[in-house]
Order: sequence, then C-alpha cells, then structure tokens
Amino acid sequence: MEFESVFKRYFHNMEDVEKMAESVRDNPEQYDTLRFLFGLYPNEGISETLILNDEEAKIDKFICPLISKLNDIGYKALASCSGLISEHQGAKFHKGTPSGYLSILRTEETIKMVNELPDTPNIEIDFDGEAYLQPSITFRIKAVSDEKLKATWIALGKGLEAAYVMLKGDDSL
Repeated sequence: MEFESVFKRYFHNMEDVEKMAESVRDNPEQYDTLRFLFGLYPNEGISETLILNDEEAKIDKFICPLISKLNDIGYKALASCSGLISEHQGAKFHKGTPSGYLSILRTEETIKMVNELPDTPNIEIDFDGEAYLQPSITFRIKAVSDEKLKATWIALGKGLEAAYVMLKGDDSL
C-alpha cells in the first residue's frame, strides 16, 4: 500500500503549509480559506481538548468521547468535525446543514477493519483521502437534523468498535 501525497509535491511538512498560508495573510479571505482547507483554521465549534497523537487537539464536543475511544483502540484520528449545527452556530465555514466527517490514518489494519463495517445509511467512505499530508480513510456523514446526525455518529462508533473486536478478538471494550 504505497501512498503518494498530492500535496507533498509542494510541501515537505505542515510547517511548509503554514508558511504558504502566512504568505497570503494580506488577503484575509484567501488566508482563512487556505487555513481551513489544510486544517489550520481554529475550531469554531463547541469543543473539548484532548491529547491525540501526543498533541493537544480541539475536538467537537459530541464526538470527543468517540474520537478518544477510537484512538485508544488503534484508529488514529487525523481530522474531524461533528457537523452538528448546534455545535457550530456562527462558524464561518459550516454549511448550515448537519454533515460531519472523520479522517483516520489509513493503514493495512484500518482498511481491514473499515471493510468489516456494515453498510450504514448516510455514511460515505473514502479510502483514498489525505489529512495533514498523511493517507487517510474519511467518513463523510450527512443527515437531515442534528438528532439524526448524532444517531449516525453513534452507529459509526459502534460499527468501528465491532470491527475492531472481530479482527482483534479483543472484546474487552
């Protein structure tokens, strides 16, 4: 499984991305858009701070326990957004419709686990994603209301936990 980052043709690391964004700081719209697209824009949602991958990360409040648990069992979360309208009132880049995402590090093991997931309505899975210059599997979740989005997040979490148990044989969760 060889991964070639499209962006690594231009950037060696995230510091290079930050420098590029800083170079357009005099154009606030372009600056904010670049920071948003590359995950450098501040989290405007209602969030909690977790230590993930040895760094502080602000995670949207509703999915914070899910992200923490998934990281504990081997799914390395790279980027996420609960997509809940109630957590993103007034956020510049929130579309105003309930839709969230989760990107996890793509490895042979996570591919096997994700392939064990049952089909879940409202979840689109992209096995060829990229987050922070790393290969990722991205789950995109859409719903008609915050309540339905929350239910889909819960279903995704249960599915990922069940896939972990099935492949690892560890039912101590």
